[in-house]
Amino acid sequence: MIPRWVWARWRIMYTLRTPYLRPGRLIAASSGRIRPPDFLIIGTERGGTTSLYQYLMRNVTMVPALRKEIHFFDQHYYKGRSWYLAHFPVRNDDVLSGEASPHYYFFPEAAPRVAETLPNAKLIMLLRNPIDRAYSHYQHEVAMGYEKLSFEGAINREFTVTDGVWKPKDLRAKGISEYVHFSYLSKGLYITYLKRWMEAVERDRFLILNSERLFNEPGKVFPQVLSFLGLPSNGLTSFGTFNEGQYEQLDEKTRARLLAFYAPYNEELSRFLDMDFEWA
Repeated sequence: MIPRWVWARWRIMYTLRTPYLRPGRLIAASSGRIRPPDFLIIGTERGGTTSLYQYLMRNVTMVPALRKEIHFFDQHYYKGRSWYLAHFPVRNDDVLSGEASPHYYFFPEAAPRVAETLPNAKLIMLLRNPIDRAYSHYQHEVAMGYEKLSFEGAINREFTVTDGVWKPKDLRAKGISEYVHFSYLSKGLYITYLKRWMEAVERDRFLILNSERLFNEPGKVFPQVLSFLGLPSNGLTSFGTFNEGQYEQLDEKTRARLLAFYAPYNEELSRFLDMDFEWA
């Protein structure tokens, strides 16, 4: 049996050395000893957020939050600012930290909350082809055991289509769970959410990235992220892929249907951001 004094000594040294001040994080957060996060990756789900976060955490000047997805500004805001800050390390000005909760962009209340709570944080948004994003999201929910319907059935649960007119159903009225898990197509209407975010937060605090470019050319895209955060190159040459799903391709008939659905939204998005995504 380990003597109590050895345990006590270990606990004291652990508390002094850990950047998270365990125990006592809430006290430290309340007293202002923990600096707010320097950045948020606000989306998109199934768009490469896990990979990007992992790449960032390989930088020697970066310390992760206690967990990648805190979901404070969407689902846990009622717990208060001190609860949120307690997820971040105590650090000096030379060390950065942040989190990646890819549902943030999708919750209408998140933008004003971030604007008020984190007036200096930088925001990163990854935009993936909304068709591929929706189908990947669907397959992920199937794999996790949440989804029992076919992809077409899931679309019909989310939208009513009459004479070519798509009308969204109010999934949130049935609870946050359905809103989060089953909003496959709605989460790809990026222009709707980015307009709301950029009304609340200065546009120069955003870095908008093409997910496909991150997937295919991480060595070219990742330096943009480091520059945006004011970090030097960390010499990362091996990237890897995280949280990738394996499943059959979407059939061409459904893809063509969704391509027509998303076309006006994607065109508006390209004009709004002055970016050409070349999604098909």
